Amino acid sequence: METYDTNSTYYYTRLHDTALANMHALGGSFVMVSGVLGVDTDEFEHNLSVMKNMIAELEADGHQVFDQTPYLDIYHDNAPREYAAKFEIFYKGVIQSGLITKLYVLPGFEHSLGVRSEIQYAEDKEIEVEYVQYML
Repeated sequence: METYDTNSTYYYTRLHDTALANMHALGGSFVMVSGVLGVDTDEFEHNLSVMKNMIAELEADGHQVFDQTPYLDIYHDNAPREYAAKFEIFYKGVIQSGLITKLYVLPGFEHSLGVRSEIQYAEDKEIEVEYVQYML
């Protein structure tokens, strides 16, 4: 694992621990949606809407979904915004926690570095990856 500055490591470890505590409190297993949000781009609101729609559809189908949006750096004033550290500490930890049973990849985003990382984290733990074939 790479070495990150102390602030990033501490922050994303706490964020990871909080997410897992919340998931354990809910109980059971979860599916997760992977897609580019682009928090620092003009596409953020649209991409967030697409992700939220997919989450709602999965929940309507009876899945318990890990919603990553409350953990986005954009919603936390003190977030270090060190995305390499966040992926390695937070996303990898959540995906490989044993609580995620399936990763849904939104269409058109499978070539993003972050999404490819999430796919690799899932495949490393033999978690099923489904490529969604339509845009909501």
